[in-house]
Amino acid sequence: MSQALSTNVLHLAALDLLASLATDKGEGDLATKYAGWRDALRQQVDQRFWLEDEQQYASFLTTTLDPAPVRRFDALGTALAVLLAAGPDSHLSAAVAHYPLVVNGVPVLWPQQKETPIYHNRAMWPFVNAYFAKAAARVGNAAVLDHAVDALIRGAALNLSHMENFEMVSGAAKLDDGVYSGPVVNSHRQLWSVAGYLAMVHDVVFGCRFNDAGQWLVAPAVTRRMRRTLFANADTIALGGLDWRGKKLTIVLKMPAPNQADGL
Repeated sequence: MSQALSTNVLHLAALDLLASLATDKGEGDLATKYAGWRDALRQQVDQRFWLEDEQQYASFLTTTLDPAPVRRFDALGTALAVLLAAGPDSHLSAAVAHYPLVVNGVPVLWPQQKETPIYHNRAMWPFVNAYFAKAAARVGNAAVLDHAVDALIRGAALNLSHMENFEMVSGAAKLDDGVYSGPVVNSHRQLWSVAGYLAMVHDVVFGCRFNDAGQWLVAPAVTRRMRRTLFANADTIALGGLDWRGKKLTIVLKMPAPNQADGL
């Protein structure tokens, strides 16, 4: 009976796609209908899930018996709300800036649940960090972007694999001392963790994407900190081997000066 932020923003994406497809097919009445539903849902999501005092979107609304938003938050729902523009830019920027972070990345949910095994609870998932990195780039928050990128690199480097999840404070990838020491379920070479890491490089750092006309857009998000740490001795970085309509493309980025202030 509850209503989830993440589910509603995915419906928002579906309605936006339907409106776009109807427009492409020249079905104006359908496009208008779906666009109207999309806009109405966007307004409701922001009105009902946004918590002004927390500067966050609530993870879900409770049942029809008490439809108040909970004081609980989840990183994936927040990131999707930002990427799908579920509210005004001021709310989207605040949601990224105020979501709690820990040393090993962006927690899947907040606050944590007491005496609950570690899986979503007390956990950092690389693919969720990747979505949050994209959200941070979307609103231009360099500090949060750096934090999410560092978490993706650290988790892969320390485990020599793209793990499914980690304990959010220690970074443990397995149970070491009882059911509350690490994730109760985990796996190596997790596909969505691999995809999240690739998306961090391809979609965030190099900023590759397509527009509705099928054209390449490049909007890189290289922070000053990345310049000083990840690419300390490089004047340029390149992403090669990209297939585009039978051609091989290479994207070359000129690095910003390393002594400039932090920022994108």
